[in-house]
Amino acid sequence: MSTEDKLLEYLQYWGLDRAPFSLAPDPKSLFLSRQHFECLLRLKYAVLAGKGGALLVSKNAGDGKTTILRRLCNDLREELKGQVRIAFVDHPTLSPVEMLQEISRQIGIERPFKTKARALSALRERLMELRGQGQKCVVIIDEGQMLEQRPKLLQELRILLNLYSRDDFLLSFILSGQHALEALIRETPEFWQRLPVRFFLGNLDPAETRKLIQHRLRCAGLEPGAEIFTPEAYERIHAYSEGCPRVICSIADLALLVGRGAGVRRVDAPQVVQAHADNEGPTSDGYHYYHFLRSAQDPAEPRAPLPPTPAPPRARCDTHGVPTEEPDTLRVIPVEDRDRGVNRRLSPSDESSSASTWRTPRWAVLTSSIWRGRPSRRTRPARWSWRRGP
Repeated sequence: MSTEDKLLEYLQYWGLDRAPFSLAPDPKSLFLSRQHFECLLRLKYAVLAGKGGALLVSKNAGDGKTTILRRLCNDLREELKGQVRIAFVDHPTLSPVEMLQEISRQIGIERPFKTKARALSALRERLMELRGQGQKCVVIIDEGQMLEQRPKLLQELRILLNLYSRDDFLLSFILSGQHALEALIRETPEFWQRLPVRFFLGNLDPAETRKLIQHRLRCAGLEPGAEIFTPEAYERIHAYSEGCPRVICSIADLALLVGRGAGVRRVDAPQVVQAHADNEGPTSDGYHYYHFLRSAQDPAEPRAPLPPTPAPPRARCDTHGVPTEEPDTLRVIPVEDRDRGVNRRLSPSDESSSASTWRTPRWAVLTSSIWRGRPSRRTRPARWSWRRGP
């Protein structure tokens, strides 16, 4: 059985047919919350109304701006019936000439020029040609916060907004990035003013967090009405992620793995706590990873047995219940609990003070029991029947 079949078998445990919480920007699995839906509308308005420029800023990393841009590209191609050319650049760490060449290549210039002047001239001619054919041209620059270290390239991108005919812009320019991009653009008023359509993405509230998880599970094939996560699990996920969609998906995906390893049928708060602990650092319990890797092995290959659970150390006692040797973990009977038959095991935090912990000798236990009027059940031999009093 192949690895893909094994992965499908793992997903079938939860009733799914594909991975529900992939972190790749997939437009088909985009959850349109109220703010994401409004953001998509504004970007479409900027393109279809010919507003020239638009700015999309996410207050935190992982709020879904790249997925919205991918969804915008798909919707524009569908609504304009292919009468659109889109240049999508998600690595703006290029030189000005390389940026012009990349944009020119994506809108149909087969051999871009190597000099900036000739590249700009060829780009303008191509844009005029596309406009004559009734096509729209859109240039999208993602991860714009990287331009903070390249101010010259930022000025070169502003030149693209100067490409217009007598009554309209030749292209729509969309600049997207994280919170640092906003301060960078505000420092350049001539650029800020040329981006009249703006939107700022934020995190999700608890209700939207729950809807996001449910939407992803439905897209992955979960039957309508079925539930995998409990209400307590939703609350924990939102508390740990603070409403960031990327972190929500990361914790929820790992919680499914933890739940599968534990063999539960619904993911509850303990599975979410374990998933969050795994994201924050190393933990003592990694059985869910072992279970997943073991299930991905070929059945023809021998599987490693599960590691045995070590038994707790015990002290060897004589017929009176008194230890005759020192175990790895000392068993202590406190004086206040001896008559109630309560025992406790010395914890690791007490090991440092074990030297000062006085262990009751046999004669003291017997003397104390007689003085109290009745022998302790733990230390009293079976043959004793004597009690104090008439």
